[in-house]
Amino acid sequence: MPRKGKGRRPIHDINHNHTNITVDFNAVIIATLAPDPTMAGGFQSIPLNTLITNLTEDLAKIYKLYRFTKVKFTFQANKLAAAGSLPSEYAINYIPARETPVTVFPSSFEEFEGPAVGYYGDLRGTPYHWHIPMEVLNAMPYNWYETRNNTPTFSDFTQGQILIKSDTPNLQVNILAHFSVEYQTLEDPSMLTLKTPLQKCLENKHEKYRIRPRTLVHQLREQEYCMPPASTSGRYVIETDN
Repeated sequence: MPRKGKGRRPIHDINHNHTNITVDFNAVIIATLAPDPTMAGGFQSIPLNTLITNLTEDLAKIYKLYRFTKVKFTFQANKLAAAGSLPSEYAINYIPARETPVTVFPSSFEEFEGPAVGYYGDLRGTPYHWHIPMEVLNAMPYNWYETRNNTPTFSDFTQGQILIKSDTPNLQVNILAHFSVEYQTLEDPSMLTLKTPLQKCLENKHEKYRIRPRTLVHQLREQEYCMPPASTSGRYVIETDN
């Protein structure tokens, strides 16, 4: 008899060691529902990739591959609508393996279909919870996605698109998001410490012109140092290489 309880996820090939990690965390993200040019209402297509939060973006600088294994949104209970106005309504869905943002949205709420569809309205007394079913979240052509953009843009970089539509345009919706993300394959350490030409130039300039207190400088050439505007001009001893 199989044991009852929480089932295993479809993808269970990760072998946790020093080259990969799993992060499970909450974050607040904001959906800005811009006006839909084809009909009344607002919409946004949120790419599910490492740019969705600051933490996922920072970890993408260290690891080469990623995948989201859990996505859950909580929309907080809403306050009363303004006098004379109708409450706003929202529909949400997830499209797996869609790399580029959706630009043509369904023309009505009735066109939202599928196992990941959610629907809620304002004037709620309790929060509304929405999550992407595991079988939908893992319905992707690759087991892993790259943490950096390729050519063409978004290729192998975005796991899917989260669609949010409302019947009222120009809305901002605060979302409490819960993510579980796996990262694999550390970047080459030499790449992590690689400095850009601008960084090298600034360091060389800083090394060439080092400001020192007069009491610590011996046999150095004095130069007039003009302070930036809105500051007080003064004389400083500047150490140079020549």
